[in-house]
Amino acid sequence: MPQPAADSFTPSCHGCWPHLANESTVAFGYGRTAGAAQGRRPIDSRRQKTAGTGCASGSPGLLSEGPERPVLERLIRQHDLADSVRLLGLVDDMPAFYQNIDLFVMTSMHESLSLVCLEAMAWGLPVIAQCVDGIVEVVPNGQAGMLLPATLTIAEYAALTGASTAFARQVYDPLRDQLVVSQLLSPDDMADAVVRYRENTDLYMLHSKSALSLSKKWPGHSDFIGCIYTSLLRYL
Repeated sequence: MPQPAADSFTPSCHGCWPHLANESTVAFGYGRTAGAAQGRRPIDSRRQKTAGTGCASGSPGLLSEGPERPVLERLIRQHDLADSVRLLGLVDDMPAFYQNIDLFVMTSMHESLSLVCLEAMAWGLPVIAQCVDGIVEVVPNGQAGMLLPATLTIAEYAALTGASTAFARQVYDPLRDQLVVSQLLSPDDMADAVVRYRENTDLYMLHSKSALSLSKKWPGHSDFIGCIYTSLLRYL
């Protein structure tokens, strides 16, 4: 389970945009660079719409490692973003990572139950993610963040990034309660969501405080799930 943020690191103690107060940039982090995480789209998001958005050093940070890292590096060079995007690699000090960002963007197009989103929420970070699979159970849309509809087809994604498309061709749509053809978040939509938070600090603070509050309810949920599994084991 995520480690709750210390009081000194919560948004209420820092004010709006706690880590970059009174600056024009926004610090935000992305998930891993492999498989269904689709780490290429944040780079296109940065290129297209968020020229004034970045981490504490002026760049968004992409977290973790994966086989698609060479693709990311190529896209960074191709779009002249070496000074605007940081590939952080594997990060051991996750508390420090969360303390130095204002938003968490989850780019996965397939995720059963996102513990990383829950962890970000425990640090008071609004989450931007795709409305897919079990993410809706962790991140209530319009409360702890923004869950965006997927509009980018696999073919469009391949043309945009030149990256591998070896991932699931169907995902679960929680709004329609059925399997649907896989699509991905549009870079434009992700960038628009970041800009919306940047331009509406009241919304940011509302979602930030709600994220922190909602994350505290999950230990009880995990105990409930544990009881279910324990009961099922009796029948094995």
